[in-house]
Amino acid sequence: MSETMRPLESHGLDPASSAGAVLSQTTVRVVDNDQFFNRNRHVLGYARAALQLGLDSVDAIFIDEQGTWWNLAIRVSSEIARGGRRATLEVDVVEPPYGISVRELDTLTLLAAGLSNQEIAGRLGNRPKTVATHVERLLAKLDQSTRAGAAAVAAEQGILRLPVPGSGYDLGALAVGLVNEAVHLGLREGLVAKGERRLARRPVRRPVVLGSVLPLIGVASADAEDMRRGAALAVAEINTSGGAAGRAVEHVIAPYDPANPDTLLSAIDGVRGADALTCGYVLDTTAISDVLHKAAGLGVPFLHTLTSRECVDLVARDPKSLGSVFQASSPEDVYGSGFLRFLRYAARVSGGFRGKVALVDSEAEYVGRIPPYVTLRTKSLGLDVVTFRVGSAPSDWAAAARAVREAGVDVAYLSCFVEENLLAFLREHHRDPARTLLYSVYVPSIAGFVERAGHTAENLIWATLVGLYADRFGDGFTHRFKDFHGTFPGRSNACIHYDLVNMLARTWTTTRGPRPIDDVLTALRTTVHRGVSGAYYFGTPGQSCRAFPDECGDASLGQAHLVLQVQDQRHRVIGPTGFAEASLVPLRSPA
Repeated sequence: MSETMRPLESHGLDPASSAGAVLSQTTVRVVDNDQFFNRNRHVLGYARAALQLGLDSVDAIFIDEQGTWWNLAIRVSSEIARGGRRATLEVDVVEPPYGISVRELDTLTLLAAGLSNQEIAGRLGNRPKTVATHVERLLAKLDQSTRAGAAAVAAEQGILRLPVPGSGYDLGALAVGLVNEAVHLGLREGLVAKGERRLARRPVRRPVVLGSVLPLIGVASADAEDMRRGAALAVAEINTSGGAAGRAVEHVIAPYDPANPDTLLSAIDGVRGADALTCGYVLDTTAISDVLHKAAGLGVPFLHTLTSRECVDLVARDPKSLGSVFQASSPEDVYGSGFLRFLRYAARVSGGFRGKVALVDSEAEYVGRIPPYVTLRTKSLGLDVVTFRVGSAPSDWAAAARAVREAGVDVAYLSCFVEENLLAFLREHHRDPARTLLYSVYVPSIAGFVERAGHTAENLIWATLVGLYADRFGDGFTHRFKDFHGTFPGRSNACIHYDLVNMLARTWTTTRGPRPIDDVLTALRTTVHRGVSGAYYFGTPGQSCRAFPDECGDASLGQAHLVLQVQDQRHRVIGPTGFAEASLVPLRSPA
């Protein structure tokens, strides 16, 4: 098929608005030798509407009289060109996405706008029971467990119909609804003042305020910046797609020092009045109870990554006071289960496995205590265990590397949660590398770790309780993050905080807003939220997510406890089974 570029005037439409505002020419990429626009010239009105309304983009499905499905992609330039901003409309023939029918597309469009089955039935002239059947089929075809999940897929992938199906044009702040309503107000033949006045009178709804309390001060600042960027991408995508429950999301950030719990308490005060809070981790756990009770006292959802067993136990013991607190991962002691699983795997795969294991524990760091069960179960596997306790300075970890080398172990488990300490261990280890598999936790997930570690990271095995999957969802997130921020995300906290923001937005869409709080909390507890890092499910006594396969045997209800290895300076997932993209590379002799 040939493609041509046509200015708007070639289709008989004047680029200047009758309201007096001068609009740019609308450039149209025409597919199929102009045949589409010869039959469907009115579709250009949607591009004019997007331009006039100041929308950045609109993605939709158009079905012509012959029953052909077309993708409509409208893009409005961010720069002011000569004569104004410029809109581009691209059309391409597509097969029905996910094999949905026309009626299912109509239902999905109205569902994405937050309409109930009863309301959808009224718009389409169906019975609510028929709509319920369409919704059930849509959830199955889109592989979603909730209406909010289906709505998110529809908005993200542009599976929304234009013109809007059924009677009535207003779909809140959904982009397809805005351009559809604008066209029906007068843009079909050119913008009229009446349409401008009607759109100007649209009530401006108060933004939904999301507060993010992030460890941007101190040793975790690089990781916290990844948290901020993940959340920022989610907010931008949500607002571009029409907001949460038709309301824009306003993002407010309060920094704190993870080594100083008082700064975290102050930061929570700094976002008082937000409709929900997200929070990073701490290095000093002495004030965990104070933090949770202070956050719960604000009376809004508090979704955090403190990854503490104490958090889970506190919520389980006092659900009435702490019912608004949700932990977005398993507690850190589950890392031990993943290490034991790896030991069995390594024994099968790694040549020359003699069966001597070092547990390198921390005396002072956050979550730096290796649970006692790890020592006991390691010994029950018939392996010798030697334990090292390490101080909190990089020099202490360099000394630990020398001690591990002298011990002649096969595998060393490094319970280290501060990057500079892990880097000190790796650099000392590689001065005279022994044939020892190094198994670390979490720290290598921080963006840029491999570049900072250089060759010392090669062959390093590491685990994360929540991480970026090596699937199409993970790949799509990585590319969107790179396009938005100009840099690649880390493997854990960028995607966690991206998921948390989307989780809240979908919940608010389901509940029609952030109030009443009880409805929002109930929806958070009872919904399985699918993100780029797996499934978040808070329907547990401590309202904490569960790790697969360590705590949850169903991967659709938990987050995969990922084990990765640095291979050729890239992170590659090697476990658990079903999530691996590569196999363990046994140690090679030093070059």
